[in-house]
Amino acid sequence: MKNFKNTVITLILIMGCVTLGKAQSNLDDYKYIIVSKKYDFLKLEDQYQLNSLTAFLYKKHGFLVLMEGDAYPNDLEKGICLALNSNVIANSGMFKIKLQIELKNCKNEIVFTSREGTSREKKFKVAYNLALRDAFKSFDAINYSYVPNEKEDAAIAIAKKQDITQEEQEQIKTDIKELKKTNENTEIIPKKELEILTITTDESKNLLYAQPIEAGFQIVDSTPKVVMILLETPLEKTFIVKNENAIIYWQDGFWYMSKNDGQKILVEPLNIKF
Repeated sequence: MKNFKNTVITLILIMGCVTLGKAQSNLDDYKYIIVSKKYDFLKLEDQYQLNSLTAFLYKKHGFLVLMEGDAYPNDLEKGICLALNSNVIANSGMFKIKLQIELKNCKNEIVFTSREGTSREKKFKVAYNLALRDAFKSFDAINYSYVPNEKEDAAIAIAKKQDITQEEQEQIKTDIKELKKTNENTEIIPKKELEILTITTDESKNLLYAQPIEAGFQIVDSTPKVVMILLETPLEKTFIVKNENAIIYWQDGFWYMSKNDGQKILVEPLNIKF
C-alpha cells in the first residue's frame, strides 16, 4: 500500500512538471501581453485599480505589457500574434472572492490558465487585490523569457520589405492612369462569363486582417503571413492588389476580390477585418 501511494505521488509530480513545462514553452513564444481596461465582472474601467495591478504583476514577472488601446510597437503591428490577450475571470461566492487569469492568443485559443486565487476579506478592494495576487502565484514557477518564433520574424521581415516607398507611390499613380486608358479601349465582357463564388457567413473561416501601411494596407492571415498588399485608389473602399490584375472593393456588406485574366472575371468574397 505504501509503495502504491508513493507511486501515485510520483505520477502526480511528473504530470505537474509536464504541465508546467508546456505552459513555460507556450508563454515563451509570445513577446507581449495586452491587459484589458475593464473586466466583465466589474462596472468601471480599472475599478479597484485591478487592471493596473494586473499590468504591474505581469511586469514583475518579466513580461512586456500593453494596456488595451495603447499604441502598438512596430513589430506588434506587423505581427499581431506576438501578443497574448489577458483576462481575469471571477467565480466569486457570497463569502469568498475567486479570481482566475486567462491568456488567449490571436486565434482566441486559451494558452494559459492560472490557479484560482481566493480571498475572504470583506472589503472588495482588498479582497480583489489579494485574490489576484494569489492567482499570480501560478507564474512564480515559470521563468518566462521570450523566444522569437522564426516564422513570425520572417513574416515581419517580409512585411517591412513590402512597405510602399515614395517611388512606388508615383508608379502606382502612373499605373492607374494607364489602367484607365486600357479600360476605355477594352471590350466589356458579357455578364454571363462572370463567375461568383459562394459567400460564406462563417466569420472565423479564412479571416484576414488589414494592417495600415503608407498608401494602403497589408493583408495578413492568422499565421501571420502577408498574403497581399492593397493600394489606395480615388474610389472609396476600393483598392488595387499590388502585382495582381485584381481589385478589392466593398459592396452590400461584403469585401470582394475581382480578378481579370483577359478572358473572364472571377469575383471572390473575402473576410477581411479592417
